[in-house]
Amino acid sequence: MKIEIATGREPATLIELEVPEPCTVAQALALAGIAHHDVGVFAKPVSLDYVLHEHDRIELYFPLLADAKQARRERAAANPLKAKKMCSNSTNTAD
Repeated sequence: MKIEIATGREPATLIELEVPEPCTVAQALALAGIAHHDVGVFAKPVSLDYVLHEHDRIELYFPLLADAKQARRERAAANPLKAKKMCSNSTNTAD
């Protein structure tokens, strides 16, 4: 059966793989030579013993490199005039 493995890291790679039926996520990753534990299938987290179906896409999940809120605060602090200008452009249009 055909499946895909999406690596998700730069450069993002989509690996197409032919695996025997039945096949678990762990077996497919081993066939691809990938050692990884945090995975999902079509954006749904699954365990390594999840049994794959035809055309499933295994996705490898990685920890975030930066906290989104903190990164936004740092960008705003680095350019306070732009942040102030953006705030003044938003108007309240409620009647």
